[in-house]
Amino acid sequence: MKPFYFIISFWGAEFREHFLRLSAASILAPGNIPSLSNRNGSRFLICTTADDWEAIQRDPTFHLLASHVEPVFIELRRPAPDFLVPILQEKRRREGCLSSRPDAGEGEFSITPNEVLAAPAYAELERIGREIGHELTVHHHYALRIFFMSNGHKAGACRAFADNAHAVFLGPDLVTSDGTVVELERLVGEGHKVVLTATLRFAQDECFAAFRSAGLMEPGKPMVLSPRYMVATMFGRMHPETACFEFESPYFCDTATSALWRVPGDDGVVLHNLNFYPLLVNYSGLTRHQAEYFDIGGTIDGKYIAMHFDPERDVTVVTDSDRLMLASFTRQSEYYYPVATGWRKTLPWFGKAYKTALIRKTLHGPMGDPVKRRFYTMPIRLHSKPLTPAWEHVERCAAGVVSRAVSRPDLVDLLLGLHPFLAAWTWTGIRSRVRSLAAGLAARLPERQRQKLKNLAVRVAPNYRPR
Repeated sequence: MKPFYFIISFWGAEFREHFLRLSAASILAPGNIPSLSNRNGSRFLICTTADDWEAIQRDPTFHLLASHVEPVFIELRRPAPDFLVPILQEKRRREGCLSSRPDAGEGEFSITPNEVLAAPAYAELERIGREIGHELTVHHHYALRIFFMSNGHKAGACRAFADNAHAVFLGPDLVTSDGTVVELERLVGEGHKVVLTATLRFAQDECFAAFRSAGLMEPGKPMVLSPRYMVATMFGRMHPETACFEFESPYFCDTATSALWRVPGDDGVVLHNLNFYPLLVNYSGLTRHQAEYFDIGGTIDGKYIAMHFDPERDVTVVTDSDRLMLASFTRQSEYYYPVATGWRKTLPWFGKAYKTALIRKTLHGPMGDPVKRRFYTMPIRLHSKPLTPAWEHVERCAAGVVSRAVSRPDLVDLLLGLHPFLAAWTWTGIRSRVRSLAAGLAARLPERQRQKLKNLAVRVAPNYRPR
């Protein structure tokens, strides 16, 4: 058996703690790393900062991990992205130096996440950016997080590709059920190249409290989670993002990347999912690795898999939680999409048709493609008890919705106001077109007339800002 390379990327005290108590602890369950058939050749690639690497080595969970598989440190340090360079130049000028490292030339800046993403450091960069006219936004903050995360994944993927290994991509706040590695070895033995899993988000504080009360988050001890325990514990503690995937809910999400249905007599759900997580990537036999994809903001759950593998031949989707299960955790207050309801989601027949159209709009929008739509038709069973006839009934109901959702937008979408043709004719779209038309007409006027119009606009609408 080829070696397994477990790859993780993180930084900062919070995610360092998550790594030790969740990711590392759960992957140390008896049916995971301890069961590996090739432990001597396998590695645990930890992509983090030098400070975080030093800190985790003092933890008993790290010692337990090192007793089973060799940990390898890969430093998260990259040349700064272009949008950050002017701010860093000004910061270094004020500090009286030109570079972030002694060996860097003028204008070159090698940075780590702790140097730019830690709250005090980022606040200072924001302040300098405002002062020199290079203002940072929330989009820049998010871009930096993806920048470093992708750097870690790239480094791990390149190492796995070079060594002809099987890569297992983990996250610091991602727990794996006991028996996951046993199942991955079985799938690799059957010739599968990529294993995709659905990964839902659950309420961090509530789930952690349940884990602690069960003695599952103690330093130096494996976190042994059976898939059925995970379902029973977590689906009563869903994050708002996951709760809004419930199709029968009046708060069903407008961006319907997932839809789930409750099953009577069980704590779990039937799930149909658009975005899957590539848990395992088998690089054995791969002749070319397009690692440059990560340098342009690419992620492992983006187009990376389709660039290297045939989805029809090489990819398998885990459709039953008894085989393996993953889960991630986020505070309930950290939710970036508006939770919205309305009469269109609550009327008996109309509500179902409207929510089906929301799914179709997502599947046929920028996030969807033919392969993802095919995967969306696969029912995922996440269950806490043995399957019963109730599951078949719920799956038939869900399949009826999904079969209509994967079809092309039609007259129903037009009547519901969700057809792509109407996207340009929303109130926002109409206002945008009026502004563009007005700007075009104003550009034809002499400068003196344009200035009169601007003065009039300021008097009529005090909030107006001339461009």
